Amino acid sequence: MQLVDDFYNKVMYDVGGITATFFPDYLTNGTRKYQQVRYAVECFHNGCITKDTLVRRLCRGCGTDETTILSIIDKYIVSQ
Repeated sequence: MQLVDDFYNKVMYDVGGITATFFPDYLTNGTRKYQQVRYAVECFHNGCITKDTLVRRLCRGCGTDETTILSIIDKYIVSQ
């Protein structure tokens, strides 16, 4: 699986990314759920967890369904 350059930042901060969609208030940056989401994306970017694990963690952290999460992260995966 190949990721776009700067995958982590693009997923977390892009307009359609996780931060803008699920954590719009900058004050939530210190919340436990936000930190768990950041950690999951970082682990995936570093190759520590699989895409399925990432999707499960983001669904739980963001409180949304798998389809929504997949639509966000699939934009930044070049090949599978």
